[in-house]
Amino acid sequence: MHGDDELARKAVRAARELSHCATSLASEAANLARALEAHHSAEHTFAASKASLDAAQASFAIDDMAATGRVELVEVLDHAHLSIEAAEHAVRAAKRAIAEARVNAGRSGGASSATG
Repeated sequence: MHGDDELARKAVRAARELSHCATSLASEAANLARALEAHHSAEHTFAASKASLDAAQASFAIDDMAATGRVELVEVLDHAHLSIEAAEHAVRAAKRAIAEARVNAGRSGGASSATG
């Protein structure tokens, strides 16, 4: 039984970390879509931003469970899954923004050598 408890704790810790990483990825995807918004429709930024918020909400739910000590593995895994799905949505929205910005920036001669 002790071994199962340790495995469950490791799974919760890994799910929590993965959820935080997914939230970070979703946030960066939204930041990229926002930065390129002059060259694509705002719907991509909106979709990425909403997905970023959804990822954060799922991640915060895991943190809340951990903080209260009421950690149910299945519930943690459900929230981790939600945060990963949200990150995937954010990345897809950012990819659409990139594709549209490439076309539109090329039309306007908006090439830039900015780095950052």
